[in-house]
Amino acid sequence: MPVSAPVSPSTDPIDSRPIRAEDAVELWLPATSRHLRLARLAAAGLATDLGFSVDEIEDLRLAVDEACAVLVESAADNARLDLVYRSEDDAIVIDGRCPSVNGALPALHAVVEAILHTTLDEYQVYRDGESNAFRLVKRSASRG
Repeated sequence: MPVSAPVSPSTDPIDSRPIRAEDAVELWLPATSRHLRLARLAAAGLATDLGFSVDEIEDLRLAVDEACAVLVESAADNARLDLVYRSEDDAIVIDGRCPSVNGALPALHAVVEAILHTTLDEYQVYRDGESNAFRLVKRSASRG
């Protein structure tokens, strides 16, 4: 389960600004539900370092878990879940990507949509080539 930094510059579907290598941490995990706690832990650690409140951290942990689970549920055999975490002003931005088994974006369950809507400031779940992907944005009221 490699963890590495920095990542090379890239662009994303919501924001065309490049990701600077010094602003991002990349985490690769086997696309299985048993490894999702590591994705939550990385998000919580970054949020703690950035001064997010306990409630904001818990919201972020829950959102990361649900979004990653969506990608893992439709993952191809032996797939890898790729996550990029970065801070941006008063926000944490997390991009996730995982090859899918059927080439289709999974429908979000109403409960998952409600969780993402209430715990995040912005989110997007989308197709990216042969992969399903997401972008999560959580801003901190306590940092502003």
